[in-house]
Amino acid sequence: MEWFGFIRRQSWKNAGFGSLVNIREHIEHTEPRFDPTVFPLEAAGGSKPNNLGDEAEDGPPLAVLSPQKKYSVAHYRSLFLSGELTPLNVVHAILPLIRRDTSPPGQHSVAWFDVQVDLVIKAAEASTLRYKEKRSLGPLDGVPTAVKDDFDMEGYITSLGSMNDYTGQELIDGKIDTWTVRKIEEQGAIILGKLSMHEFGMGELLKSLSFLQSLLR
Repeated sequence: MEWFGFIRRQSWKNAGFGSLVNIREHIEHTEPRFDPTVFPLEAAGGSKPNNLGDEAEDGPPLAVLSPQKKYSVAHYRSLFLSGELTPLNVVHAILPLIRRDTSPPGQHSVAWFDVQVDLVIKAAEASTLRYKEKRSLGPLDGVPTAVKDDFDMEGYITSLGSMNDYTGQELIDGKIDTWTVRKIEEQGAIILGKLSMHEFGMGELLKSLSFLQSLLR
């Protein structure tokens, strides 16, 4: 990419990055939005996610999870504290949707680079037990999340969206976890796996953004 400029220019063109210049007047004075845009499944003509409403393993029916609602950290926390739901319930509901190793693959599995089911369930069981014994680690305990594929994480390889293995070799307490991964795990958050990443998602994206900024000046 660095040595063959025509490849970089063609990739830039194919991605449509340069087209932003054409709509500059429409976006330069637009207020940014940081809230997620959520389309309720029924309104979008979709169906209810797998397992939501069925009897879940280790707990009450998952009907308490409505596909029409946004589930924040605070909402999960309140359900866990009240006993209406457990972290294990949530994990068993989400895993069928994101696994690639099932037949057919989960409907959202394309977004997930890798999901280590055993590690996920182990973390959910530990969190569920903590809530049962009234010794939760805090507001993130039991909350599902994910890690981008440019962070090292125990049990996973780091590919940076490529076919290669760029996993770091530095160990901390016998683990390869990146500092940020380690910190959310210490708070009890359940990392469901690693998310898929664009092949230019690391260094090339940063260079592209810098170039884009220069065009818009």
